Amino acid sequence: YNTLGTQTGDFQAFGNNFNGDIPSGFEDLPNIEVINLANNRFGGRIPQHIGKSGKLLSLNLRSNRLTGTIPSSLAMSTDILSIILSENDINKDGSSGISGQIPEFMGDLQKLKILKLHQNRLQGEIPENLTGMTDLGHFTTHDNFLQGKVPNGFCDA
Repeated sequence: YNTLGTQTGDFQAFGNNFNGDIPSGFEDLPNIEVINLANNRFGGRIPQHIGKSGKLLSLNLRSNRLTGTIPSSLAMSTDILSIILSENDINKDGSSGISGQIPEFMGDLQKLKILKLHQNRLQGEIPENLTGMTDLGHFTTHDNFLQGKVPNGFCDA
């Protein structure tokens, strides 16, 4: 029995050459608050239960080769402050990159200050309810396949 693993609150392994899938064990860490695996070579999907503990404050998976959609389990992390999933279409050729739509539940994460989703393969429109996120100071979506209108609420003073 390894008690160290269950106490882990901060896991930072950014700036390496890790590859393969992101380990699915993060959902089994009840105290995990920070996951930073940026600037690696991880591929595959984001584990579906990565935000399950509800204690996650920061998730940074920038600059990898991830595919698939944004997992709905992040909705359980209601205190999350930062989600950075940008630059996963690293070659800008469509061979990788997070796809699907920006989930509606993102607008329910009212403490979120940073949401970076640029340089992926996201489609559809920006959900209207994101405009009600009063603490959101950094929101990037460039270099995706988004369409429609930018919700008016982003321009309200």
